[in-house]
Amino acid sequence: MRNYLQKWFIRFLVKDIFHSISPDDIFKIKGGNWTFKGKEMDSDTQERLKIQAVNFKESLLWQVLKTELQWSATKTLMERGSSETDIRVAQIQGYLTQVVDDKLNDITK
Repeated sequence: MRNYLQKWFIRFLVKDIFHSISPDDIFKIKGGNWTFKGKEMDSDTQERLKIQAVNFKESLLWQVLKTELQWSATKTLMERGSSETDIRVAQIQGYLTQVVDDKLNDITK
């Protein structure tokens, strides 16, 4: 019963609560227009953000953090991957890493 309620609650949160906003509501790049929290960014801010994104994407810091997150997710699966929660935690970690990497790629294009 407990597992059923947890699954139901998780589905409710994801479907009804967290889908109320999308990634485009936070930061959106469409054509030459960049918006953050619904406000358009000027060209100077866009250039600064692009430079920072390039520097971070190519930095040793990001490579170390990305590798650490991926290793941690794999370790969670291999060592403690006995329950659905452990598997979900590892999936979320992997997804989070991918989201950051994808956003950096979008900004640096």
